[in-house]
Amino acid sequence: MTTSSESGVAAPLQDGASAKLVDNPRAGRMPADPGVTTRTPAGGPTMPASPKPHGTSDSAVSRMERFDGPEPRPDRGGKGDMRPRPGDGQDHFASGYIRLRIRIAGERMQIVGARAVDGPLAAPASFVGEFACEIMLDATPLAVEGLPDVGVSRSYPRPGQHEHNFETRNVFEFNVRIPKAALSEDALQRLRITLYRFPDASVKHVVGSLSLAYEQQARVVARIEGVRAQDVEGRALEDLKRLFPASLT
Repeated sequence: MTTSSESGVAAPLQDGASAKLVDNPRAGRMPADPGVTTRTPAGGPTMPASPKPHGTSDSAVSRMERFDGPEPRPDRGGKGDMRPRPGDGQDHFASGYIRLRIRIAGERMQIVGARAVDGPLAAPASFVGEFACEIMLDATPLAVEGLPDVGVSRSYPRPGQHEHNFETRNVFEFNVRIPKAALSEDALQRLRITLYRFPDASVKHVVGSLSLAYEQQARVVARIEGVRAQDVEGRALEDLKRLFPASLT
């Protein structure tokens, strides 16, 4: 047990520890002048204890050299660049399509919306459903759009019943898409748009014209023979005039 010389209170030491101050010759000592850098016996510099005093020469204080790294390289749009590359928009526009919104009211067909869409359009090899819309330019098929469940309204079973209730609608709308590359400025008056209905909703393959491939099954619901101004409603008429300047004059 040792006693503090200042307070006279006994200050316990760890068991087995000596009260004698141990001097480690390998440890660096605090410099007398805080502004002077000293070195350990191993030769490594120690950090000054305080900032460089005003007026002290640079040779007395270790300074950190400014790092002059390489200049940043300009962005060349390499791998990982998320910005669109030149030409991408043009390629998408070239392979875009025209999306028509068509309304059926009984046996009358009318175009109620038209929009140009950028991006590729894949032609389906088959479709399902009782309805399908076919677009032809002169005698060449351009697009077939299968329309599952269009024109049919389903409701939940009534209490005590297990089957859904089906009801055929006389007025309904759907979209049909036409490859833009296949259309010229005067193509509207040469288009034939036909909505067919089939006796069942089984899978049907697209092989040439639907009227020829399914002559015994396909029934014409409504048709437009050459798009005229009276076949287009409201805002869609202005949109089609802008998309096809040589048509609907």
